Amino acid sequence: MPDHLTARAGPRAVPITPLAAGELDGWLEGQPGPVAAWARNTSFTAESGSLCLVPGPEGALERILAGVDPGEGPWGGAGLPSAVPHGVYKIDPPPPPRRATELALGWALGSYAFSRYKKDEPRFATLVWPKGADRAAVGRAAAATRLVRDLINTPAGDMGPAELAGAARQLARAHKARAISCSRRTIPRSTRSAGRAPGRRAWSTCAGAPRARGSPWSARAYVSIPAGSTSSRAAPCC
Repeated sequence: MPDHLTARAGPRAVPITPLAAGELDGWLEGQPGPVAAWARNTSFTAESGSLCLVPGPEGALERILAGVDPGEGPWGGAGLPSAVPHGVYKIDPPPPPRRATELALGWALGSYAFSRYKKDEPRFATLVWPKGADRAAVGRAAAATRLVRDLINTPAGDMGPAELAGAARQLARAHKARAISCSRRTIPRSTRSAGRAPGRRAWSTCAGAPRARGSPWSARAYVSIPAGSTSSRAAPCC
């Protein structure tokens, strides 16, 4: 499961209310006078990316109003984990299931940090899983995005063809697929022309020493995809 998402709310979870600009006035009408007055006096307009930290009677943080544009999908709330004070939060009021999934995914995406060369990782706030969110879908999307970000962010000196092939093998093991390393000589000419692995659905990545010219089929690491995969063609990366 993604980091910074928890199943335990606890008594100290602070409510956070995502609002689009067009929803703000209607929401404030149903709130206690001090809350509505605070939001208006601080010029909160629910513009995408804006925040309003609402204090309680004793000065403690009572609620956060967050400007989130639903049209931006998961990325609309991706800035929240690093923008709000460090702590535990819960979405209030509970959103519909689809929106709950988007907000949870946005939180997971916004909690990403490339830390391969850093000793100290940035601190992100934690969100209680919104009720109705598709946790499995969020986990898959967050993990896939994290892998791609890590591969892209790694400098070329540490992410050559051999490292990409290693990442492919690691991905294969994680999904109980089969990784096959093969060279140009082991692949029939007809298969090379079609861009497919012999007799199996495959995703591929280059392996071996970097090269400026030459056939992209000079070395491959195939990852067999289990039956039912939506991908049926090889995808050369270089």
